[in-house]
Amino acid sequence: MQGDGSDPWYQPPVLAGDYATFGALLTEAAVQFPEAEAYVHRGERMNYGEWCHRARALGAAFKQRGAGVGDIVLIGIESSIDFAICFAAAQMIGAIASGVNTRLGKREIAAIVA
Repeated sequence: MQGDGSDPWYQPPVLAGDYATFGALLTEAAVQFPEAEAYVHRGERMNYGEWCHRARALGAAFKQRGAGVGDIVLIGIESSIDFAICFAAAQMIGAIASGVNTRLGKREIAAIVA
């Protein structure tokens, strides 16, 4: 059982707390570990402080364009640091982040959006 010493691989959570959203968790990680490496993709690196800062800025842009709580933000980019930022930005404004296959054509994407 985890936490009782019987599992030699068990590690207690680094961030103890009850976080209602990924955005809340990322914000707390940025406060506690701003310089810690958070995301690595193909040689590109981002720490928690930068991830949170960039996600908040993008979240503000989403809001300016009308996205808000409960709205679906469709993310149509390859898996990357930019995808992680888009995902976090949507979460931070209370929206639902949904990735879409980048190989889809205009008609398929239009059908999903409709």
